[in-house]
Amino acid sequence: MDKNTGVTIGGNARLSGSAIGGRDATVTNTNGPRHAATPTTLPELRAALTDLLSVICAATEGSEDRDDIVAAVEQARAEAGKDRPNRHLLVGLLHAVSRAVVGIGSLAGVVTALEAAASSILGG
Repeated sequence: MDKNTGVTIGGNARLSGSAIGGRDATVTNTNGPRHAATPTTLPELRAALTDLLSVICAATEGSEDRDDIVAAVEQARAEAGKDRPNRHLLVGLLHAVSRAVVGIGSLAGVVTALEAAASSILGG
């Protein structure tokens, strides 16, 4: 995954530099992985989950929720590693991870993309 810095203002809006958020705005400063190519096969999804684990370990260092987030990604990796992964369980785990990392720059977007890819790959 490439490194990228900037400010995400919401949705797909992006600004390099500074931003001011109003009462209803959510501004997240990004300094981390840019969205990687979305996996289209189960082996690609497995590889992406392995990459995600290392990125999350680094990005959540010092976070009080780190152990829970890492455990959820490890569970997702284990489920994806099965011959017949349970789509609902895998997507649910990735959804929980995306909600847990929502304040960590573009990481939530990466996890959300993997969530959608898992659903698509496994027939959702």
